[in-house]
Parts: sequence; C-alpha cells; structure tokens
Amino acid sequence: DLAFLKEVILTLHPGWDRYLTRQQLDSLFEGALQRVEKPLRRADFFIELSSVTAALQCGHTFPSFFNQNGLNELALFEGKRYLPMQTKVIGHRMFVNAYAGTDGALLPGDEVLSLQGVPVGEVLQRVRTLIKADAGNVYKRQAELNVFGVPIPESFDVYQALLYPPQDGQYNLLVKRGNGKTSAVSVAAMDRQSRSSRLLPADFGWWEKRMLNDSTVYLRLSTFDGFALPFDGAKWLQQAFADIKKSGATVL
Repeated sequence: DLAFLKEVILTLHPGWDRYLTRQQLDSLFEGALQRVEKPLRRADFFIELSSVTAALQCGHTFPSFFNQNGLNELALFEGKRYLPMQTKVIGHRMFVNAYAGTDGALLPGDEVLSLQGVPVGEVLQRVRTLIKADAGNVYKRQAELNVFGVPIPESFDVYQALLYPPQDGQYNLLVKRGNGKTSAVSVAAMDRQSRSSRLLPADFGWWEKRMLNDSTVYLRLSTFDGFALPFDGAKWLQQAFADIKKSGATVL
C-alpha cells in the first residue's frame, strides 16, 4: 500500500516537490515502511498514512474521512468514540464551550488539562502533526483543533479518538474549574450524531441576521463550512442581503 501511495504521489500529485526534495520524500516513506514492518491496527495505519500525507503540506491530500468504504468507516469513525463536548483551543490550551452530557460534569469555561492521562498540550501537538494544510499555515492547523460538534467528521475528533480512545466507553479528564480548582472527571464517549443533536438542536442559530438600529444590521456566521450547514447557505445569504438592501441599512 505504501509503495502504491508513493507511486501515485510521484506520478499524479502536481505539488509533491513544492516543499519536499526527492530525498526527503524517499526518507519519509522509508521511515513509514519501517514502522509498518510489524502488524498494525487499522487505526494505526490510518494515522501512519495521515502522517505521510501531512508532510506534503497540501490541504487537499489526506486519507479522507468522507469517502471510506463501510468497513473503514465503521472501524475508524463510527460509534461512541468522541468527546462529549464542543471545544475551543487557544494556543496549547483546550477549553469547554459546551457539554453534551446531562450530568453536569463539565461547564462552559472549564479548561481540560489532561485527556486519558496525557497532558492536553501533548495531545494537541500530536494531532497537529497529522492535520492537512497548505504550506506552513499554522492558523489552519490550529483552527482544525477546535471541535464544533457538527454531525460530519472533524479533524481533531477523528485523530484524537484514534490516538487516545475512550476506555470502557469513558474519557478520563483532569479539568481546571473557573474558581481555579482542579477536578478529575470521567465522561461518557458519544457518537457524532447524538452529540450534535444536543449541542446543535434543530432551532440552533447557525447564521443570524438582525437589525441593531435603523441603520445597522448585524450578521453572524457561526461557521464558513457550507457543507456543514443543514440548509442552503448560498440561498440564505442571497435572501439576507436582499433584505438588508430593502432595509436601507448603511452599516454592516
């Protein structure tokens, strides 16, 4: 598989040599070959492939989360394997934006210090090395560490669950509360659909348009990922700006 991947990259990829020399590419695959000499779990091989393609620094080259066959999808992405929360990463720190559980174990603003006994900074750095992005775009890689909680796969979700999976259906966290105290917390892993239904209910305001006053309109877009929206984003924007034009607003 690795030999075939290398052949495809050399033959078809238009930019493999933009950031790598041929010697560096050869070395990349030699290292991967050494690591797959022993049997690997499907998840471990997926991580290995992701590491190889991330080195190409091409935002459209990665083992896709979206077009795998049934067995891969089931083994790598489906089921109760995800953290039950929406998160925001700032630097090397992870904060809880919203919690999908019903037990009140986590609150918005809680900082996650460790995950499955591993410091969060180490988890974030490990996942960051696998994320696809063009060139040295550190901002894209950083943004992909956030978890919004949409039903479709998200980069941090996928890689984190493969690298640091739940144990007996649970994630063991060390969190820092708003009052500065730390607590050990266990939370149940969730599937994406169940988590999304709690974090983003049917009446969730993905995008919002409202008048602040007679001349000022406020437009809030919670995401620019149009494919993640449960409605036609282009039509929504067309109607929104038609309404804005009719309103006579001069400030957006």
